[in-house]
Amino acid sequence: MGSTAKTVNSFTVSGLKNLLRKRELTMMEIVSKGDRNGSNECVDDQKELIRREKELSEYKLAFARQEIEFLRRWQELIVIRIRRQANEAINATQINLQIIADLLNRSDENNEVYET
Repeated sequence: MGSTAKTVNSFTVSGLKNLLRKRELTMMEIVSKGDRNGSNECVDDQKELIRREKELSEYKLAFARQEIEFLRRWQELIVIRIRRQANEAINATQINLQIIADLLNRSDENNEVYET
């Protein structure tokens, strides 16, 4: 993932977290205001609270979707890294096996020379 994508992603995640905190604080203020005004006077505030709760839920959903996308990309990077390391290990093993085969062949050739 490029540095621009990391910056955008971290900015978006931190921005969403800040929005979530602000929304939660605002909803707490509405609830406390409703408690001070009495139950009959806070119907509009309750409607506002419901509207803001819905808005908060939408923000939380957007945040969760971004987290899922981030984790999916992170998983892809991990899989690519594991595959690359596995291929490097396989290549090293093949090279070592070829070296061993060459040494065995030379050993066999040397034994034949000495036997004759």
